[in-house]
Amino acid sequence: MAHETVENVTSIDAEGTRPGRRSRAQVLGNLRGSEWIIIAAILVLLFGAKRLPDAARGLGRSLRIFKAETKALTEPTPEDPSTESATPQP
Repeated sequence: MAHETVENVTSIDAEGTRPGRRSRAQVLGNLRGSEWIIIAAILVLLFGAKRLPDAARGLGRSLRIFKAETKALTEPTPEDPSTESATPQP
């Protein structure tokens, strides 16, 4: 009996996505200008013109805080004993 080979269904291609699936950037990149206008109009209808700038401002502040905190986590702190030299200073 001949054995049939079964293709691995969960294989991942070179871009890091499953075959047949598009990444988020590919999907958002396919939107044209008129589609962005329709999305903006829906957002204005849902949240109101006054609340959208406040929401965008709050999102910007949150992103700045998040970036500052992640940067602080990656930089060594002066209190960290691993950053001090191993030999004592005279």
